[in-house]
Amino acid sequence: MMDHHPPKDPRRSGVILTEACASIMLVGLVLTMVSLMLTRHAQSTDYFLNYRRAQLAAESCVERMRAGVIEVADAAFIDGAGVAYEIRGADANGPWEPLQRVSATASIVGSHGRIARYQLNTYLPPARSPAGGGR
Repeated sequence: MMDHHPPKDPRRSGVILTEACASIMLVGLVLTMVSLMLTRHAQSTDYFLNYRRAQLAAESCVERMRAGVIEVADAAFIDGAGVAYEIRGADANGPWEPLQRVSATASIVGSHGRIARYQLNTYLPPARSPAGGGR
């Protein structure tokens, strides 16, 4: 005895193929979007971590000037961790006149090439002569 199958409808096969292609395209689109979101998240996280590092570096620089470890004078340098510093000082005027207005800027270049920069402005006493030095 022979099995008789009904003939396949070519239109039905075309619909299934179209649905399969549409499904594959949608999955590809979703994967592309997720990939882009993860990349942007990684870039943003890198920037904000470097921004926080720059903030801490600028605060540390000001504290070192306040402690007398770094001279309160115009300077630009890069430390061992790759943080670029720029220090600018000016005489204060008005009620702040005996002090110096100091601006410390720390910059860090992230792994994605974006620069995180933080500037801290404060007033510090003028530079003192080294301990034991005559006037």
